[in-house]
Amino acid sequence: MLSSSASRLSKAYLCGKMAQPLAAPPPTSGTPSFSYSSTSQEDGNLRHALMEFYLKHIASQTLALEGSQMRDMVGVEIWGDLNEFLENKNTNKSLGDISRLHCRKTLKKLRKAINFLSNSFQKYGELVYIDSEVTLDTGTPINVSDTIQIERGEIDAVFVFKNESDEITVVVIDWKRGLSNPETLIQYKCQIQAYVRCIQSEPTLANITQEQIQITDFKAYLVEIGGNEGTRPKIIEVDTDSESIDNFLSTAATQFESSEATPGFHCSSWCRWAFASEHCNSITSDSLSINVQSDEFWQDLKYHETMLYALVQFTIETPTILEIGGKNTINLGNNRELHLKNIDFYRILERNSVIRVEGSIIRHAPNLAHMKVKHFKIIE
Repeated sequence: MLSSSASRLSKAYLCGKMAQPLAAPPPTSGTPSFSYSSTSQEDGNLRHALMEFYLKHIASQTLALEGSQMRDMVGVEIWGDLNEFLENKNTNKSLGDISRLHCRKTLKKLRKAINFLSNSFQKYGELVYIDSEVTLDTGTPINVSDTIQIERGEIDAVFVFKNESDEITVVVIDWKRGLSNPETLIQYKCQIQAYVRCIQSEPTLANITQEQIQITDFKAYLVEIGGNEGTRPKIIEVDTDSESIDNFLSTAATQFESSEATPGFHCSSWCRWAFASEHCNSITSDSLSINVQSDEFWQDLKYHETMLYALVQFTIETPTILEIGGKNTINLGNNRELHLKNIDFYRILERNSVIRVEGSIIRHAPNLAHMKVKHFKIIE
């Protein structure tokens, strides 16, 4: 019996190499890399923690999803309990700024997401159960197929609805700080499919019985809780039919111990090999969701004035200097320029150097794009 986490199964489904543990060899000289991920990770951690507090301590008691309740979390009556909760969370996982003022600002987008979900989920009936950060560590591994069991992991949120015919709908949610580039989300879709199968195998995770499974429908969504509070939250529904989940699990089991790399749109910092010292060499420019050296990126309207988070890779055509405060212009031919933001080091990029970068990219004009860099590595 293969025993794993939902996260590693998702990686194995996409790429055998991605699922393999990575040793931490000393950095290779001459191939610098850096990361700005800490700030965004802290922001994501804080948003998850605020959602957890709201669902566990407020919504689960009222059995209602109301953004106004979240606004009250920073009020006089609740702030003390919330602050203590965040302080405890902060000891194990950095949440960044947990001041009352910052939490009030962050809650604006979370309130918008909760109100949006409340309206969207009315069709499922009456809300009868809510839980958050549902642990899969039940003391006994959960069998999700004849050959696979899951022994650890946490489900961000579970909602249970009952309609007038006593039919049950279980909604499984995975909160995401951003969903700007849907083409790169397959790993998260697989992960939430694993959570659905866990509940189907162990119904008590959603406070229902084995007998009720026969009248239970399952829904799964990736829900955006980051970004500008003025924008409508993005929500992506994930297939929960048995055939889709079985296909995912079967492929994941086949590739679980494989070290073969399968590059594709899923390549990102989610793969520990992407920016490691012993990095994956199978990633190519045209295997990624965005190829900044292709005509498609510079001509297709879907890339214009739309901020997308992605990993890109390109070859330096002319010697280029990167420096703090510089314009940091990458010339990509045909008078096309990519300006790299957030560079905090000095480096001369030689001609034919291969660069791997991850961050938020936006095309402002037919020949100009900007990228806010969060991960950077010189490949060769």
